[in-house]
Amino acid sequence: MHETDQTTDKSQGVLPPSRPWYQKVLFVFGIFYLLTFLLPRPFWLAAKDFAPEEVEHISITYFDRTVDETGSHSVVKEYTIDPQSESYQTLLDLLSSTWYRKQFANLAGGGNTRGYSISLNPHVSIYFTQPEGTYEISLFGKDMPMGPRRRRTDYSPLGGMEFQKEVVAFLAENGTLVQTYEP
Repeated sequence: MHETDQTTDKSQGVLPPSRPWYQKVLFVFGIFYLLTFLLPRPFWLAAKDFAPEEVEHISITYFDRTVDETGSHSVVKEYTIDPQSESYQTLLDLLSSTWYRKQFANLAGGGNTRGYSISLNPHVSIYFTQPEGTYEISLFGKDMPMGPRRRRTDYSPLGGMEFQKEVVAFLAENGTLVQTYEP
């Protein structure tokens, strides 16, 4: 047996050769990458492309679905909030009151491509118009996508459904109703 081929441990026999340095580096990088999904982050880190001071207009689409003996009924309400109002600051405070965890659908990028499971009723989508485009936050229940249109990232708020219900109720109570319709 050659000393350069294998190392001998008297109690265990022959030890396998150690891994090359680049495999160790890739392993550490992989663990770090996975931790970015497991570790929750505050709203301002989750909403990295959102610039609250540059918001020019806020519109909210509120969806409510009820089922009774005559069937299923949907009502959509459009609201707006003035970005210069106290309600806007309260909305930002509410969104900042919990932390957010990325969902594994974002692991390889692209987020949820098959649609969302809407488990919150009523639920809302909030559209913040900024000079660079529209930033969207949707409160759907399990799924809470946020980001610029067509580049949203899926999050799960640690505040859960109760947090989302609180935000939806706040928007319905404090937004200015623009129109109501049945789709």
